[in-house]
Amino acid sequence: MHDASEIPIVIVEEHREALTALAWGREAAVLPPTPIHFFNVDHHADLDLPRLVKPIPYGLTNLQEIRDFVDTSVSISAFIWLGAYLGFIDRVSWLPPKSALDGKRIQWGTAKNLFIATLDPSRTTFITAGVRAETDHLGNTDRKTLRIETVGHPVGPAAQDISFNQKHASAPRSAPAKPWVLSIDLDYFSSNSQPHNPFRLNVDKATFLEVSSNPHHPLRCSVYHHVEAVSDDEGYAILFDQFPEMENDPLHRTESQVTDALAELSTILSHQETPPQMIIIARSRLSGFTPKDQWEHIEKNVLAMLKTLFPCRYHHGETLWS
Repeated sequence: MHDASEIPIVIVEEHREALTALAWGREAAVLPPTPIHFFNVDHHADLDLPRLVKPIPYGLTNLQEIRDFVDTSVSISAFIWLGAYLGFIDRVSWLPPKSALDGKRIQWGTAKNLFIATLDPSRTTFITAGVRAETDHLGNTDRKTLRIETVGHPVGPAAQDISFNQKHASAPRSAPAKPWVLSIDLDYFSSNSQPHNPFRLNVDKATFLEVSSNPHHPLRCSVYHHVEAVSDDEGYAILFDQFPEMENDPLHRTESQVTDALAELSTILSHQETPPQMIIIARSRLSGFTPKDQWEHIEKNVLAMLKTLFPCRYHHGETLWS
């Protein structure tokens, strides 16, 4: 059981499981039944639009149902928009890491008010656009709004009302009064530019011939994977992404750089007027974004940093909802 005096830190493997963690937070009464502010500390914005094969069940709020849907239908970078559509999130602040080249953060400009809605009766195709009169006719009537802002790089007077923003590292702006969730992806501190996840899929002879004989086979035209059909002593197989590992990756940070990023994040969090309701940590090691030789060191130090700021206790997600 969760101790109400402690902030739960929920550790998940891939960031899409943050949506499952939010569902757990509601069911455990850690979070309110209304949308929250999601503060995303991540190398990636994770704002891809959902692409679904099967429709979202109506009334999808139950923890186990959401977990099953996330595990089977949601990509690792499309959970935020889906969280908005399901009513868990209505505001996102994204803290990207500083560039390896110039030491600056990505600059998006002022906060944006957007919406998400479905386009088709089956609720599998989505659209997003700005909230304005000329977009009122777009999509179905199931739209939900989402305010999105980038943190840490103000661009002028219009950006001064952005929560979590900072003109100087020593004076970050405070969190809003509404409940917020801190979500930290370990690849914020060190990342692979090209995740290295080669794998072999054994197939029958017919599938091997189908793929190997057709240079325009859908698998071989994939924009995401390099695919090769092989026949060897182990039988027939399709090889995915058998690239050599990348050397001298500029996104792969040193231990000193990781320490600096931890100290800066600690400063930002220590200036918030209210603590988060819940903290989510995504390892991103299995997808290959967090370097496999660094994730344990980063996670250990992130947990240590959080415990200096908040009364908290960590849990592995699987122990909470399995």
